[in-house]
Amino acid sequence: MAITYHLVLLSVLLPLAGGASLLRYQCGKNFTGDGILASNIGAGLADLVRESSLLGSANSTRGAGDNTIYGLSLCRGDVTSGDCSTCIADAAGNISAACAGHAQAIVWYDICLIRFDTEDFNGKWKNGSGWVVRSSREAPNPSIFVPEVEELIRQVTAAAAGAGGRLFGRMARVIRRLEGLAVYGMAQCTRDLEGGSCRDCLDLLAGWIPVAGGCRNSSGCNLLYSSCVIRYETYNFLSPVDASSSASLQF
Repeated sequence: MAITYHLVLLSVLLPLAGGASLLRYQCGKNFTGDGILASNIGAGLADLVRESSLLGSANSTRGAGDNTIYGLSLCRGDVTSGDCSTCIADAAGNISAACAGHAQAIVWYDICLIRFDTEDFNGKWKNGSGWVVRSSREAPNPSIFVPEVEELIRQVTAAAAGAGGRLFGRMARVIRRLEGLAVYGMAQCTRDLEGGSCRDCLDLLAGWIPVAGGCRNSSGCNLLYSSCVIRYETYNFLSPVDASSSASLQF
């Protein structure tokens, strides 16, 4: 299955006022002069903002027929309800402005995402494009670092796919051959997926880690897709995860 992905280089993530960092957004399906469709998009986003903080995720359906809008939101599994609520509100406001006049959109932050579409995407992950947002800092000794990261991601992927309804896994891994360097990783799927589909989506993203044009030789990377995300860093971006002398730690 061929899926398009795009590469973005970042030296740092730029936090917004609420503390979350905007990574990417993508708009599609232009429309003009349809007040009903625009109203349904606004109402659907309002539903997601209102409901997301309760469980860290929400779905919405507004309208009927060709004017139906399906929406979904997701917060990273380790963030507080307050941070989740703030991020979703920021995401809804920004995607409304950035993708005005579009009936399909998705926005990724470092701790949340929102998407909407006229097509019912629930339970479907195979159609779409993804983004690789990687650090401009090179990894130390890539011949050692990259295989260790791949093993870390295999473990967090298995944890996420086996996590029941949460579909979230996080872990720290200490690389002894790199003077005890700790690498932190997470994997998460949107909650409309089953465990098997979650694993398939994450496996697709994990395949971008070692390749040129993907995360290759980068010290940190965000792998973004409409139904799943993976991230690893050499600093602790998770809340809370502490590295110890153990080779792998799951939280």
